Amino acid sequence: MSFSNFVVFITVCISYLMAANVTDIKLKYLQYVLECATEHSVSTEDIRDLAKHRVVKGDNIKCMLACAYKKTGMTDEEGKLSAERMKEIAETAYHDDAEKKKKSEDFTRTCLYVNEEGISGERKECERAAKIFKCAIDNFDSAV
Repeated sequence: MSFSNFVVFITVCISYLMAANVTDIKLKYLQYVLECATEHSVSTEDIRDLAKHRVVKGDNIKCMLACAYKKTGMTDEEGKLSAERMKEIAETAYHDDAEKKKKSEDFTRTCLYVNEEGISGERKECERAAKIFKCAIDNFDSAV
């Protein structure tokens, strides 16, 4: 699976936007990532690690993910993956493709376990976002 295809899928999943096409969705998601990267002082190296599907380690990059996920609606106010919102996203993105819609829902269901993991500390949302990202990387090929 190419990185470009990965970005398209994740973008569609986490960008519940009424966009005209996938390019518009990608651009809006990238805008959120850039806003959040600036807000959390994320390094270029951290962004490269994300692009290479490497597990994120620093607090700044984890919090950037939490910020982007929240802005796009993928997670709720507590930073938990929202199955309901992800279903809405799949409906919007794949309204005419039942197979892709089902795979998207299966993919979401696979990663919901992250919501139940005991995460403590001041930056729970950031840690949970990193776990969601890792689950996405670990399960992407089998779900899509």
